[in-house]
Amino acid sequence: MFLDILLCMKYTINNDKQSLYEKRKSQGLCGLCGLPRESISKSTCDKCRNRQSEKYKARRASGLCFTCNEPVVDGASYCAKHYDMRMARRDEKRVAGQCYECGKRPAVANGKRCERCCLKNVSSQLHDITVDDLLRKIDAQDRLCALSGRKLLIGINCHLDHIVPKSRGGTDELSNLRWVDKDINQAKHGLLDEEFIQLINEVLNHINGPEVE
Repeated sequence: MFLDILLCMKYTINNDKQSLYEKRKSQGLCGLCGLPRESISKSTCDKCRNRQSEKYKARRASGLCFTCNEPVVDGASYCAKHYDMRMARRDEKRVAGQCYECGKRPAVANGKRCERCCLKNVSSQLHDITVDDLLRKIDAQDRLCALSGRKLLIGINCHLDHIVPKSRGGTDELSNLRWVDKDINQAKHGLLDEEFIQLINEVLNHINGPEVE
């Protein structure tokens, strides 16, 4: 009986924390500390995010679960209990055809996440570029590859390309970003547009050139 009461109290506290977290986010504040956050595309302020990152790195380096500090299962970031719980929740959402990250929207065709969660993953790697920014960018392209005209499907064949590659001094500014087909992005790699076009022409000239007798 006493254990049931403790579990109920823990469940209530966790729900209250989650509600407070979501409320702060909706107000443009850090979900953890309640102070203004530097980037609207993030859920926490830089200080809290760095503190969380260091905590997770320390746990990972020690082979401990992100959630409870118990030893992790091989190849995972969670202990056996929390790994199984996480996989079970994902499987439930997937069977229902829902995004296994948020569980709020349908997953994209042949995918596991919804469009917004796919873009959220991309946005998290960029500074001050929001999911809505990325959506506007792909919609402005009519969801077609900027270089080949192929139909783009978020979460399937859609890659974000730096017009001027970062290895060549390009930035993460929205003006230097465009959506391209996965195969095109892999082929272009670190080339500028004119270099990529030259490479394509060389391949075409070689293939279409006179046969060697």
